[in-house]
Amino acid sequence: MGTDVKALARWAIGRGYRLRFTTRQGQRAQGILTAEGTQQPFDYDAAARVIELPGRRIQIDEYGWEVEPSGPPDRKSGERWGEFGGLDERAGRT
Repeated sequence: MGTDVKALARWAIGRGYRLRFTTRQGQRAQGILTAEGTQQPFDYDAAARVIELPGRRIQIDEYGWEVEPSGPPDRKSGERWGEFGGLDERAGRT
């Protein structure tokens, strides 16, 4: 049986991202995420439903919604919750 990437696909579609898989083996999938003309590699752990991007780790639920990390964002560092419950580094987004 292949890697279950349904939650990852829902997460990507909800943001208008495109996924290209380079490896799907066991409970892991790797590939390239394309958004607004930029590309970045991703690593997805289907068992834990964790997406790893360069400099960012995102936990999602079975429906592709981001799960809030434990505790509120650190206001001193300027972190803010994004519109889908994840951290959004861009100023002004809450």
